[in-house]
Amino acid sequence: MARTVKLDRTKAAVLIIDVQERLVPAIEPAALARVLKYSKALVGTAKEMGIPVLGTEQYPKGLGPMVKEIAELLPAPSLQKMTFSCPADAGIAKALADTGRKQVIVAGMEEGLFPHGVSSASEKGLEEERRLFYVALTRAADEVLLTAAAYRR
Repeated sequence: MARTVKLDRTKAAVLIIDVQERLVPAIEPAALARVLKYSKALVGTAKEMGIPVLGTEQYPKGLGPMVKEIAELLPAPSLQKMTFSCPADAGIAKALADTGRKQVIVAGMEEGLFPHGVSSASEKGLEEERRLFYVALTRAADEVLLTAAAYRR
C-alpha cells in the first residue's frame, strides 16, 4: 500500500533539477511537454504558497542554461553544479538546508536525480551514487517526494 505524504507549506521546499536546454532533445516531445507543464505548475503553486523553490543546472557551459520558461519563474538564478548527484553537491545541499524546510519535492529531467545513469555502468558506481544521495538528502530533509518520467528515449 502506498504511503500518503501530507505536505505542510511551512515545512516544504521545491527542488527543480537540470531542466536544461541541451537535455531537451533527449526527451520525447510529449514527455517534455509534461515535464515543462508540471514543473511550471509546481513552481507557480509553490511561490503562491510561500514555499521556497531552488533550481539547479548541471555544467551549464556544456549543457546550456535552465529552459527559459522555467528559469523565468524561479525566484533566484539556478544553482550551478559539477557533480552528477544534485544533493551530493555541497553548495546545493547547503542551500537546501538553509531553507530550514524538512520536506522536499524533487522534480526535473531525471539525470542528476537518483541514481544517475552514468553510475549504473558499474555496481560500485551505482552504490556510491545511492549512498551520496541518501546521505545528502537525509541531512537536509525528513521527507522527500521524487517525481519520475513515464518515458525516456
